[in-house]
Amino acid sequence: RMTDIQATFGRSQLTKATQFQRERTKIAEDYSVRLAELPLELPQLTPGAKSAWHLYPVAVVGGQEKRDQILRQLRTKGIFANLHYMPVPSLRFYRRVLSKSALNSCPVAKKYADLALSLPIFPGLKAKVPRKVSQYIAKSLNSK
Repeated sequence: RMTDIQATFGRSQLTKATQFQRERTKIAEDYSVRLAELPLELPQLTPGAKSAWHLYPVAVVGGQEKRDQILRQLRTKGIFANLHYMPVPSLRFYRRVLSKSALNSCPVAKKYADLALSLPIFPGLKAKVPRKVSQYIAKSLNSK
């Protein structure tokens, strides 16, 4: 249940939703241009679709080890990217209750989870951040 204070805060945020979406779209477009030449799978929009860009996930073509290297590099630079998501069979509860075959029943989700990384994207993100993020990722991808 939502408290009155949460409702008031939420209502005030709704008045800013269109502006927030515009800012996120601008950031996503900047990332897409800057990261286009790197070995990453970038988010793709269906023609005619519009995204809220609440996340900007990329999949690192070089594998999980390379993805983890990029994550460490970004965090040492003060950029808080995150693992994108964990597939349901990877969650602790399901590891306890599912059979071994059920735990391995989502290989595509597992593979994507091993490669995916969410880059920072939020209204008010400084314009220099996508530039720095792309530089750090490129440097990390080019190192051994």
